[in-house]
Amino acid sequence: SLVNSENLQNTLSGMDELANSEDLRQALAALKTSLESFDQAMASVRTLATNTDARVGSLTDVMVDAARELQAMLENAESALTGFERSMSADSDLRARTTRAMEELGRAAGAVRSLAEYLERHPEALIRGKAKDGGTR
Repeated sequence: SLVNSENLQNTLSGMDELANSEDLRQALAALKTSLESFDQAMASVRTLATNTDARVGSLTDVMVDAARELQAMLENAESALTGFERSMSADSDLRARTTRAMEELGRAAGAVRSLAEYLERHPEALIRGKAKDGGTR
């Protein structure tokens, strides 16, 4: 009675109609196309990930090398500054010699200034020379 029941017959008829419907065929075809596109997209993602891993690895190597070079440069700069600081300390020979040289330059500038002032007052001294104490040249 179950096999011959009208409800079972209607259900089987509806399932047959659904299985053979054009909408189901189109939906399955669209699903197949979508899955193929998804497979292609995943292959592209895999390729991109592989290429990115390789590039990131080489970029990381370059950055590590640059960081090492920068560290070496900073160490050299620190060493140079330490040497400069030592050479300019209050008790250093270089500082004493530099101070003496600056003082001598100051005295030389004063002498040049005195000469310029004298020549301004006595321009003939360039031709005749400086007068002796007795007034003769």
